[in-house]
Amino acid sequence: MTEAYNRKRNAAEGRIYTVIYRYLRDIYSKYYHIVLNGSPQVAIARLNEIDRQSMQAILEEVITHEAATFYLYEQDQLKKLISKKDFIRTDFETGFFSEVWRNRIRTVLRSGLLFERIVGITDTTKSDLTRILVGAINNRLTRRESAREISSQTGYLRKRALRIARTETTYAVSLGRDAAANDSGLKL
Repeated sequence: MTEAYNRKRNAAEGRIYTVIYRYLRDIYSKYYHIVLNGSPQVAIARLNEIDRQSMQAILEEVITHEAATFYLYEQDQLKKLISKKDFIRTDFETGFFSEVWRNRIRTVLRSGLLFERIVGITDTTKSDLTRILVGAINNRLTRRESAREISSQTGYLRKRALRIARTETTYAVSLGRDAAANDSGLKL
């Protein structure tokens, strides 16, 4: 891979990381305040408020954007490698804006694979918070101490957001690059 590709991929990963970290941080902040103003038991009772639709919207947005970025990047790379006369498809340059592209993204985003990742992210978040809250209850921590346990997870959230961002970046890059290769009409 080239240095330009690595820079572009790292930038995409950074954008996805920022969105995912903000999402996780906001959830933990919400439960911090629920514990502080209520109790760990109240927070446990409200864990069902962590919904899959929010994560789905986030993943759909970042994957669509980053896949399009790498679709266009790969188009440029392919054009540099071969002469224009070798392109079979004449609409390759506008393929990103085509209905074919939009349909491909819709199909991928509604696939079971994306849903499984959404379920995994939200279920892990609920499980992690449950573990913290049950630990606080079992250790008979005060509301303030319990809330502090939640707020002490910043390092973990950063690492988790980075893992998720790396996975979703790889997925988006692969989607964009594969689509560009397929749309080129070249025998690859």
